[in-house]
Amino acid sequence: MNVSVIIPTLDNPMDVIDVIRALNKQLLLPSEIVIADSSSNDEISKLLKTIDSDIPITYKRLGRAYKNDRLFQLFKNIPLVKKLFSNIPPGRAYPYEATNQGSRAAKHE
Repeated sequence: MNVSVIIPTLDNPMDVIDVIRALNKQLLLPSEIVIADSSSNDEISKLLKTIDSDIPITYKRLGRAYKNDRLFQLFKNIPLVKKLFSNIPPGRAYPYEATNQGSRAAKHE
């Protein structure tokens, strides 16, 4: 049976690495690992390039966490806010959003 493991993450690179290492030690390996990342920096992306994994890893970059990103998300549809802050990138994904985005990128169940 082919299974994908989705890991939503926000600014916790060492935990992601620990999970990947633990998954690689299982007797029955998943078919892929999907990382759904909305961290404030690119540290997880850089670390993934250095880790050895027998399981293929798919990296999906979501919105980027930054100060007040949740506040902007709350008011983003108000016309004045939309006009003034149109160049601000999407903020971090909530855990369920990251999981849903990761599952869309997954190739297996």
